[in-house]
Amino acid sequence: MAMRHEDTPGVQPPRWANKLLAWRCPDYLLEEVQGDLHELFEERVAEVGLKRARRQYALDVLGFLRPFSRRSVALQPKANIHSKPNHPGMLRNYFKTAFRFLLKNKAFSFINVFGLAAGTLCCLYIVLYVSDQYGYDKHHHRAKDIYRITTTLVQKGDKTVWATASPPTAPAMKRDFGEAEQFTRVVDLNLAGLDKHLLRYEDRSFYEKDAVLADSTFFDVFTYHFTRGSDSEALTQPYTVVLLKPVADKLFGQEDPVGKVIEIESKAVKHDFTVTGVVDESLGKSHIHGNLFMTMNSDGIGGWVRKSVEWGGNIVIGSYVKLHPNANVAALERKLPAFLAKYGQQSMKEVGMTKQLHLQSAGLIHTTAGYTNEMTKTVNPSFLVVLLLIAALIQVIACINFMNLSTARASRRAKEVGVRK
Repeated sequence: MAMRHEDTPGVQPPRWANKLLAWRCPDYLLEEVQGDLHELFEERVAEVGLKRARRQYALDVLGFLRPFSRRSVALQPKANIHSKPNHPGMLRNYFKTAFRFLLKNKAFSFINVFGLAAGTLCCLYIVLYVSDQYGYDKHHHRAKDIYRITTTLVQKGDKTVWATASPPTAPAMKRDFGEAEQFTRVVDLNLAGLDKHLLRYEDRSFYEKDAVLADSTFFDVFTYHFTRGSDSEALTQPYTVVLLKPVADKLFGQEDPVGKVIEIESKAVKHDFTVTGVVDESLGKSHIHGNLFMTMNSDGIGGWVRKSVEWGGNIVIGSYVKLHPNANVAALERKLPAFLAKYGQQSMKEVGMTKQLHLQSAGLIHTTAGYTNEMTKTVNPSFLVVLLLIAALIQVIACINFMNLSTARASRRAKEVGVRK
């Protein structure tokens, strides 16, 4: 019977080799490795003798001490690399399995995936629409400093809130209040009954809608992208006009329209106008939409607006002020009753009306309903809130439907999940 080396005091591996192995080998491997080396040592003692067996044992220990066996690495068994969920092989397998599952369960997959995708698409569409509605007039330079002058009129017990003001209001505010940096006025000719204008250039002519009259300071207050010409003094000279790009392309084609003379004819005017610029709406949407921006420094309606001193009536002019940065809007509004009384008390008394002036931020115009004489259609903010709630509800229902269908099919994949684990 062979004797184990533990029972023979002189027949033992080198002590320094055992200590080195115990020092360098991770705890979870030490017992197994040391046991195997000791069994091998016993066999070698019987075959080649103690001296050679001890030498070979030392070499085996030194050979075991590779970098992966150092104690500095985590003292836990290494996981099989192929069992990692993010291993490329496993990822490919996941995609293959998912694709096969979709082919095998076409109806279920279509209902589940299409339902979630359709719900998400509807939600995103609504969110984008709401975001677009709130984006009006946000692109103007220093948009937060631009305000529209609105009028609350009470006459014979009837109260009306107007999006417009009397002709002299805006220039008087610029003159009387240091907070006002610039003003501009706009006349929507659609509201004046001039809903179409005939444009002629050489042998081309067509009718165009949405024409506006604007002060020469219009482009100092509102920011538009000029594809031709410049916003500097674009409407300063009499009988000048700035065209929207689609109108300019239809009238001039590839020609540069700046400096060209066109004839504009309507019920109220027939005159030659010089084109000083072409703009597009690429910077963003505005509540002021015009295909033609004609200068107010002309005769006719423009001349009447510039010369009017009527404070009691004629509440038909879109009036705007651009305040200096950090101006106190609330403090300025508190000055408006005295300002209005200073200029219009007598005329308002004669026609039996009372008026109040207010300042409305340009960025809130499109999403504030209830004003008379709006240039473009506005949207009720309550409607936008309802839309957002509907979008959230659609997304929640789509997610719940997806989870319910997936859970119902989970039992059929229990075997596959068990194999993966």
